[in-house]
Amino acid sequence: MYNCYMNVEVCSSIKAVKYLFKYLYKGHERASISINEADNNGEIDEIQRYRDARWVTPPEALWRIYGFDICHISPSVRQLQLHLPNMHMLAFDSDKDLRDVLDKEDAGRSMLTAYFEANRQHVWARDILYRDFPMWFTWQTPGKYWKKREKGGQVGRIVCAHPAEG
Repeated sequence: MYNCYMNVEVCSSIKAVKYLFKYLYKGHERASISINEADNNGEIDEIQRYRDARWVTPPEALWRIYGFDICHISPSVRQLQLHLPNMHMLAFDSDKDLRDVLDKEDAGRSMLTAYFEANRQHVWARDILYRDFPMWFTWQTPGKYWKKREKGGQVGRIVCAHPAEG
């Protein structure tokens, strides 16, 4: 009909959207250029050796000129801690005495244990699953507790826990 060879692709899944927009979201193109020029002592200056060349494609230039967000995640994602009893992570400075760290009031508290405390305090929150909790509450790092959310919401994400991990 057209008297030529044609390559036709059928776009019938969400992967087509990813294919069309992946170049816009992957960031600017880069090329690494290495020029090996030795100075009088025979040494190579590594800072001068590596040069970052960049070019901007027309769609990226347009998005940057108009100030559009190149990448945005909404709502934000909160990674939820998952652990066995008394096996949670505890961050502390290496110069601190371990007894002082363990004697702190919030040393035994984690996101998961604070979730159970919040369920004890708020009867209406008992039907909210742990993974959905950030939609209704915000995690307060100082003090380690869940506070009722006033606006917006977050998506909770539980890290995969394989039974072989103990």
